[in-house]
Amino acid sequence: MYKKDTLFRVIHSMTEEEIRNFHRGVAYAKDKNKAYLMLFDILLKQDEYDEKEAKKDFLKNSKVKNYAKVKLYLLELLFDTLSTHENNPDINLQIVRMLYLADFFFKRSEYGICQIFISKANKQINESESFQQLTWYSQINIKLFKKGIISHEEVLQYTNEYNDYKTKMDNISEYIILELNSFLILKKNTNNPDRLISSYKHIIDNPYLQDINNCKTLSSKVVYYNLHRIYARLHKNYQLHFDYTKALVDHYQGHPEFTKYYIFHYLSALANLGDAALLINDYKTFDYVNNLIEKHKDTSLKNTNKSVLLYSYHAKFIKLRKEAHYTEGISLLDEFHEFTKKNKVEMYNEIEIIFLLHSIIFYFANHEFRKMQIVLNRLGILVSKKENESFFMLHKLLELVKVYEQGDFS
Repeated sequence: MYKKDTLFRVIHSMTEEEIRNFHRGVAYAKDKNKAYLMLFDILLKQDEYDEKEAKKDFLKNSKVKNYAKVKLYLLELLFDTLSTHENNPDINLQIVRMLYLADFFFKRSEYGICQIFISKANKQINESESFQQLTWYSQINIKLFKKGIISHEEVLQYTNEYNDYKTKMDNISEYIILELNSFLILKKNTNNPDRLISSYKHIIDNPYLQDINNCKTLSSKVVYYNLHRIYARLHKNYQLHFDYTKALVDHYQGHPEFTKYYIFHYLSALANLGDAALLINDYKTFDYVNNLIEKHKDTSLKNTNKSVLLYSYHAKFIKLRKEAHYTEGISLLDEFHEFTKKNKVEMYNEIEIIFLLHSIIFYFANHEFRKMQIVLNRLGILVSKKENESFFMLHKLLELVKVYEQGDFS
């Protein structure tokens, strides 16, 4: 059962490109009435959801009087549009769409067309290592065999392929469990470094993480490099941390067919490599990474673009702090604030706290204490919501006071 404001929230979550694509699709639609487009535009113009006003406006200007029916139709149309758009990054949704069309044409006895979509689904499953829909994929192949559409030899080939997929899926599952456990450990032991390292060691000691040859898939290797990278960082072994992060980036770059399905993860790995390079003063790699990230700034995947640019700004702030270029830091802060405002970037608490700390340091070093006080007030609001981080933040602020008294701004 949908909530009353679900449609409004879906519309206002759409990017400008998605809105343009929706309007473009409606323009080519055979339905000349298009009452749902009128409702779409009415809700798009609202800053806050007002059901009564939207309904009143719609009924006043539309020949269709069944408001509830149009509202439901529009919602489901948007779900379909967003899930099938060619730039949708969710590979599982793309595979579902291929299998849906394969099943659709099988039921209409269009077996040749069915096989086209089965083949496309198989290619995506193989390249992306996304096996969630393996059962559905198998069922359609079995139905084709029962109809005599595929030969006995093709069935044998398919059986071997299915067993290979199943082995890979089981291997990925083992690494996903390790990854989930690592996240739980990191979250649970944030304020206890010693317990965090000892608990994380139990993850690293797992046989699956002792030898990279235990990784039977590209996805498993991603987890392998990531967990070792984090463990090295916890131990402050920054060179080893850099080596594992670089190995992760090289892994993505060496498998472009796989990486195209996980572009966000690749760009995040790049951003992490930039951060790792700064920790060992490798500015050449840092500049290389930022140049690569810049090439993706016009990606149509808006959320990916915003997230990665946040990583990029974070790394630039760290570099300026390490080089004691505080005046340049103020200029970068202005650029960063303009970027977040223009792109309507929403940061969850932990990320916002990081950027607030950057702001405090640059304002502090430039003696812009009024602006620093404004940031401190915002920081106080955030940390008061997260009691477990309050002591950490207080410690950081006391450190600032200490270095100020010593006259050490570097």
